[in-house]
Amino acid sequence: MQTSLEQKTLFWPSRTQIVRLACSAAGILLLLSVAADLRPVFAQQSQQSKPDEPYTSPLEITKPDPLLPQWPLKKPLTPLEVQALTTALDELNQQATAQLQAGNLAEAFKIWYRELRLRRFLGPLAEVEALTRVAKIALSQNQTTQVQLITQRLQVIYLEAQAQPPITPQLLQALGDVFVLVQAKQSAVDVYQQILANAQARQDVPAQEIALKTIAELYFGGLNFSEAAVAYEQLLAISEAKVNRSEQTRLEEDTYLQQLAFIYAHSQQHQKALDVRTKILNRYRIAKDPTQVAALKIAMGEDYEVLGRLGKAAQFYQEAYTLAWQLQQYARAGEALQNLAALYLSQNELEAALQVYQILVVVDQRGYNFFGMMDTYDRIGKIYLARQAFTQALAAFQKGLEIAQQLKYQEDYFSRQIELVNQKRSP
Repeated sequence: MQTSLEQKTLFWPSRTQIVRLACSAAGILLLLSVAADLRPVFAQQSQQSKPDEPYTSPLEITKPDPLLPQWPLKKPLTPLEVQALTTALDELNQQATAQLQAGNLAEAFKIWYRELRLRRFLGPLAEVEALTRVAKIALSQNQTTQVQLITQRLQVIYLEAQAQPPITPQLLQALGDVFVLVQAKQSAVDVYQQILANAQARQDVPAQEIALKTIAELYFGGLNFSEAAVAYEQLLAISEAKVNRSEQTRLEEDTYLQQLAFIYAHSQQHQKALDVRTKILNRYRIAKDPTQVAALKIAMGEDYEVLGRLGKAAQFYQEAYTLAWQLQQYARAGEALQNLAALYLSQNELEAALQVYQILVVVDQRGYNFFGMMDTYDRIGKIYLARQAFTQALAAFQKGLEIAQQLKYQEDYFSRQIELVNQKRSP
């Protein structure tokens, strides 16, 4: 029987490997990232095992197997032995698939685990490819625990490969793809950063693009927006430097710009957001595609407003309204007017705000936005009430009440507002 220490070393790199990795800053970061990805797995395993009974993954059992009586091997397999083992393992895969189709899920994975344990003797690439195949099945069957165990084994393979460089491009790519598949995001980023570095070293621009796209998506999906922005900026620079620009290239650039605009706005970097949105606006003009321009100008107006450039903000809101009205985008036109009116109110320009709200009523009517009309009449009434223009305030609240009665919503509120106006106007 193996000791506790011996069992632990089966699913964690050896002391020598850890020392090699820890000798560099990159190695330290790698170990930390792997530990982060594995933390949920170890937590689950510790809950399943008794305190005095160390857990051993079914992928790390090292007892002799009829297909491989000697474990560990005293010498490498011969080509004939490799061929025989490969054939036998392919048969195990077929048996497991048959069990899955028969509805025997537990038995299927038991057979697959046996196959996967033996695949390592065919080399790390063959093992990773087999782990990827079974991981896809586990994901399709919603087998979270199986995916975690496979991820754990993949982490070990990655650490072992890092401890004995160089990693072959095929193995590195296979690891990157499967880490994306099982959503081990930090490990996937680490691998694709290596893939990117290799592509940059050999000046392979298409390979750089592929790696950067994956890195950007991983960072964006993980809400690491600052790192995602760096990747998207690099992608945009590569794309803009191309001599022959296809329609696909332009579509990709649109995606990069949209992602950057979102990231910069989300992170309150409004000047950068404006710079990106200006590029997008120019692209719409060149393409003569006005359909998205109103929404874009509203967003740019909001950027200008946050930056304190209120005149530019008002200009962009007005332009957005005009274009949206022409295109019969009434909801968008209403949004632009709401922003413009709120801007005027923030500067205590009540007359200008009233004029905007009067136009907004017409827009809401044209767009059949009855809730919007009701809200706009309420805002008009409040402005008139603040100015003690009681007759106009009463008229606005009465119109609001008429719509509220049709909608059967907020009738009591408008009745109270009308009562309040009548009380204030009484001598």
